[in-house]
Amino acid sequence: MTELPGRPTTAVARTLVFSLAVVSAVFGAHLMGQIAGAAPRDWLGYALLGLFVVSFLWLAFGFWTGMLGFVVSLFGLKPQGLRPATALFSTRRTAILMPVRNESPARTIAAMEAMDEALAHLGASDHFHFFILSDTNDPTIWVEEEVAWARLVARRAAGNRIFYRRRPLNTGRKSGNVAEFLTRWGGGYDYMIVLDADSLMEGRTIAKLSALMDANPDAGLIQVPTVPEGRRTLLGRMIQFAAHAYGPMFTRGLAFWLGDEGTYWGHNAIMRTSAFAAYCGLPKLPGRAPFGGEILSHDVVEAALLRRAGYKVFISPELDGSYEEAPANIIEYAKRDRRWCQGNLQHIALLGARGLHPINRIQLFLGVAAYVIAPFWLLYILLSVGHSVIERFRTIEYFTQSYSLAPQWPVDQSGSAMILLIAVAAMLFLPRLLSLFLIAIDGKERRRHGGLIRLIGSTLIETFLSTLFAPLLMVFQTRAVIETLTGQDSGWPVASREVGSVRWRDAVQTHLTHLVLGLLLMVGTIYAAPNLVWWLAPVAIPLILSTPLAVLSGSVKVGGGLGRIGLLATPDEIAPSALLQRARALAEAAGTESAVRSTALDTVTREPAAYAVHSLLLRRTPANEAIDTTLLAATRAKLGLDGAQGGLVHAEKPVLTPKEELNVLLDPRTLEELAARVQEAPSPA
Repeated sequence: MTELPGRPTTAVARTLVFSLAVVSAVFGAHLMGQIAGAAPRDWLGYALLGLFVVSFLWLAFGFWTGMLGFVVSLFGLKPQGLRPATALFSTRRTAILMPVRNESPARTIAAMEAMDEALAHLGASDHFHFFILSDTNDPTIWVEEEVAWARLVARRAAGNRIFYRRRPLNTGRKSGNVAEFLTRWGGGYDYMIVLDADSLMEGRTIAKLSALMDANPDAGLIQVPTVPEGRRTLLGRMIQFAAHAYGPMFTRGLAFWLGDEGTYWGHNAIMRTSAFAAYCGLPKLPGRAPFGGEILSHDVVEAALLRRAGYKVFISPELDGSYEEAPANIIEYAKRDRRWCQGNLQHIALLGARGLHPINRIQLFLGVAAYVIAPFWLLYILLSVGHSVIERFRTIEYFTQSYSLAPQWPVDQSGSAMILLIAVAAMLFLPRLLSLFLIAIDGKERRRHGGLIRLIGSTLIETFLSTLFAPLLMVFQTRAVIETLTGQDSGWPVASREVGSVRWRDAVQTHLTHLVLGLLLMVGTIYAAPNLVWWLAPVAIPLILSTPLAVLSGSVKVGGGLGRIGLLATPDEIAPSALLQRARALAEAAGTESAVRSTALDTVTREPAAYAVHSLLLRRTPANEAIDTTLLAATRAKLGLDGAQGGLVHAEKPVLTPKEELNVLLDPRTLEELAARVQEAPSPA
């Protein structure tokens, strides 16, 4: 790595990226003005030009960030300000937090066990404590979590370093979950690493992060780049390949111009616990959701608050071994994006917050723009078609001034149009080619990606698929923005971690809007502007084919077939990570055994070990404030307690609703009475 001076270099990088983006937008506006005929003739023309300039500016900004990343990667330049670690790991205590909500315990416990084993191999496990922070409200999964945790502690002899806590009241979502940890246990830890339920990190990466915090006492947060792994569907493979092949170049560019005003992606990062606890408390926004209430996209806000407090925030692009899961299909992608869209649009209210660094304000703004740009593009397309319809019926005036003796003939601007088309294509596809070049000239990276032929083939397939899926995502994001602006709350949806196949019925229902819009665009263009059909086809045709594309996106057969011949494969598939293999093996082994009987309550009352674990945890975290006393009284009567008729013993089917069961599991007295009754009852004939 080449060392460069700190703040001046960062300032130069920022100036270049922003200046080149603006110059590119001005150039694009000039070409568009020529194509439109020097100046727009009406409000529609001005609207089209404005929408184009904003959209082109967004495209140019991403492009020049990638170009900076290419230069940084090619010459081995190092991001500014982050001092290298001098030890393998820190001997200070680090908490590793895994917030979960209705996730598969087999998967989350397996990931935690694999990471604990990896740290033990480094001789570092005594310095890292794991916390499962549960917000689960499904009674069956709750009891499965408890039993799986108890088994993990027994296997690893880790009662003093692997902990489980379920919150009785799930306020504040993930950020509230972490905040409660800080209130109860944060004072015992110098650092904390926050994961997601689908996160996995190599032991050496965890250790290196803690050592980096030791070497950088002014750092409040260090974010490690994360790549998706583990999906076998077509869309999952496409996302995984793109993240591995193109992601490093963009991440290096972003880290270089951000400098020590870096960002936080919400997981797979290490934080200075005392700083985070002191300065990252999140307020509730005024008003009701979607714009008011709890801040959904809390991560970038927390990074901004740390920087405001004087701590530095870094992205460490050279660290690897950090994993997550990608959405399995286009519908799951859209569900996740809907929540992110609402969270990012909330940041509009924070743009003027006092004391924030200008770069942090820009990050908040870019988060908003990432979603607003989709309806801008769609509106530009719709207005273009409308403008073509108007122009079709407009009378051409060759004599625009009464005293002119010569006609004013239309000027052929096909040259300007072609230049603009080339510029847009270059911004979309040149970063892919340069990423490919960086891998191709590095023998080790080339082999990790399966060789040059497979790498080129994968890039062509990913580019083609991205082109097909882009219009679908544009409409999804436009719908998300409209729903948010009209007051519709996304709620707190649970991510689906299943195989990922899409049923045709679900695809038809989800993509009806896409189909209708695609047909209207194509028919309208054929009627009003036949010369534009080929220009609009890359947008309209995928929309028309959105239903089969959605089904295809979740196809394990197609994705697996490509993987078997080495296409859209990631380095961690070609040369599998021992950690990934171990976590999958542990999850598969745990998945073959169900920890829960017919119901969670049945398990707790009939299994002494489950009852002991549940009762112990309930005593440690009393849940009186979460109990609906009215519902509990009715449930006790339903169960035949307090002298009423009824009963749970030997019932063939569950007699309680999930809410009733949850209330019983929260009440030690009712559980004790039911357990005693079960033990006293005779066995069924």
